[in-house]
Order: sequence, then C-alpha cells, then structure tokens
Amino acid sequence: MKFSISMSAAVLAAVASNTLWIPGAHASPDSGKTVSLAALVNRSLQANPDVLAAQSAVDAAKARLGGTALPLHNPALEAEVESAGANTYQLGISQTIDWHDKRSAFEQLAQTEHQAVRQQLAALKLAKSTELLDAIGRIASQTGIKDLSQRRTQIMTRFANLAKQRHAAGDIPQAELELARLSLAESKMQLAGNQAELIQAHGDFFSLSGQMLTEKISLPANLKLHLVAAEDIESIARQHPEVQAAL
Repeated sequence: MKFSISMSAAVLAAVASNTLWIPGAHASPDSGKTVSLAALVNRSLQANPDVLAAQSAVDAAKARLGGTALPLHNPALEAEVESAGANTYQLGISQTIDWHDKRSAFEQLAQTEHQAVRQQLAALKLAKSTELLDAIGRIASQTGIKDLSQRRTQIMTRFANLAKQRHAAGDIPQAELELARLSLAESKMQLAGNQAELIQAHGDFFSLSGQMLTEKISLPANLKLHLVAAEDIESIARQHPEVQAAL
C-alpha cells in the first residue's frame, strides 16, 4: 500500500502516538511495561548509521555557518626597518576591505547549505522511522503467526502419532496414515517458512537500529488517526521534509 507524503506523515504520527507492550523475557503479561512507539523508534534512530552520517553533515554545515561570522580578511601587522645614517623603524597594520561584501554572500550560502542538510536529515529520519515501524509490525505479526504455526505443528504431530497407532491396530488403511504424515510435513514446512520471515524481520530491524528486539511485543489493536481536511493537505505537503529538501 502506498501513501502520499502528507498521508504517510499523518499515519506515522498516529502510530508514534500509540504505545507498545513489551514484557520481560520471563515475565507474565501482567508484569509487562508499556512504552511508546515513538520512544522505541527514536532510540533506534540514534544508532542508525545513515542518520548519524546525516547528523554529522548537519554539524559540519553549522560549523561552517558559524565561521562565516568571522571577518573575511584578518588584519596584517607590518614592520619596516630603514638604515640610512639613522635607523628608522616603522610599524603598521593593514586591513583588506571587503568592498563587494563577500562575507554576506558566503554567509547566505552557508545558511542555505545548513538548511538543506537539516531538511535532508529530517526526510531521512522520516523514511527510517517508517522502515522501523514496518519492521516492528512484521516482527509482531510474524511472531503471532509463528506461534500459531507451532501449535498447528504440535497438533499435527499428535494426529500423525495417533494415526500410526490406529494403523498398527488395523483401524485405518495405509493411505490415511500417509495422509496424516503428509499433513505433518506440510505443517513443518509452513512453520519453517514463518520462522524464516520472522528472522528476516528481526534482521531488518537490526540493520536499522543496530540492536536486536528480543522482547515479545504487542501492537495496539486500533490506531487513532486524525485525518486533516482536504484544504489543509497541500499546506501539510509543503512542510514535508522531502519537499523542503527539494526546494
């Protein structure tokens, strides 16, 4: 499903305002603690290498902007000694004048660069936040699917064992026993596929955050999404970091 840039920002804000239940590894559901998705995403963004690189670019641009406040040309100290019968000493200071106001031009350029990298950082954080939320959602859903698949495999294992016993007793034919074994094999294959998808989701989260989400998570059943009026969508879109970075 694809969203416009204004709708994706609204969905992200709605998701971030909700909470996430994370119980401890050996805790019961009643002892779980509730944390906000925004806190989890922000903590993950702080360790994301792409975000760290973009933040370094912002810091460098800020330093260059601060440097433009310094004089373009520093005063120069000049000394001259003349010896013609009597020693003559001269000491002076020369200062180059910025007639064309180059410093203001450099400052304006640095401000533009600083604003651009800040917008690029904001756009990158929004994109990475969306990827993190997607990974968290897939971890939660795939964990539930894997648990159901494990229960199904356990049931099919008992069913296959029962079919084996009944076949040994002569209650069912060989065909029914093979059918039970085939159903068990299919269940095991499906469980392996679900486990692989869960591992992939964990890997995506780790590549984004640099940490493993080992706790069990439970996402909120409903999201409080406050849609804006149609006439406000254009103004919201103009404030989107990707739009600002392109200006």
